[in-house]
Amino acid sequence: MKFRIFLVLILLIKVLYYIPVYPEDKDYIVLTKLIDAPMAGSLKQGTFAVGLRMYPQGGVLSEMSFGLMNRVMASVYYGGENLIGEREANWNPQIGFEMRIRIIEESFLMPAVSLGFINQGYGGYRDNLKRYKYKSKGIYAVVSRNYKLLGNMGFHIGANKSFEDKDEDKDINLFLGFDKAIPGGLEFLAEYDFAFDDNSDLSYGKKNGFLNSGIKWSVAGGFSVTFIFRNLADNSKLTTGVGREIRINYVKPF
Repeated sequence: MKFRIFLVLILLIKVLYYIPVYPEDKDYIVLTKLIDAPMAGSLKQGTFAVGLRMYPQGGVLSEMSFGLMNRVMASVYYGGENLIGEREANWNPQIGFEMRIRIIEESFLMPAVSLGFINQGYGGYRDNLKRYKYKSKGIYAVVSRNYKLLGNMGFHIGANKSFEDKDEDKDINLFLGFDKAIPGGLEFLAEYDFAFDDNSDLSYGKKNGFLNSGIKWSVAGGFSVTFIFRNLADNSKLTTGVGREIRINYVKPF
């Protein structure tokens, strides 16, 4: 019996084994974000990324990120609603900014840990409460752990404190996520935001939390397209049904 258990453990180790979140493979492009939730991954030093996210109400959000050092990356964002369509454009009130520092590298014993700040939310900006439809994370900490099981498989959990709190909901929030590589250059992405900071009477959430998923297709030469399905738990007081978005990214070394 003990010998059988030993064989099973050996097989599990063979099939499911640790891989670092920041591998040495120079051609590997590490994920830095699931849908909205940050991950502990970071762009390599000397690497830049540009992206466009197209969302409902004619919304477009542009993004540019830079790997300043192997453990430090910075991003800027700008966009608005009605950029596609005939209505007057509703630009975001400011340029969004993000800074992320990975304080612990992933190893056999330890997950990767990153700290960061981002003031960019998602969906349109609402002037009445000085917030985005989906609040920015503000200050956040995230832990990531990756394994190999027929391709990369990652687990992520984090906490954040948003500064978009004019709705008087100032709670610390939690989020978690999952990504899994699929043959053919595909990756399945999923995240759940508990929305503890978006469930008061003046908030937009309905206490269900925000569940989002996506399929990322790495096309070629650093290009990728992600098809996003948002608010699967029907947590928004503003809209009903599942939101559909497209995110296009291009990553390249300087």
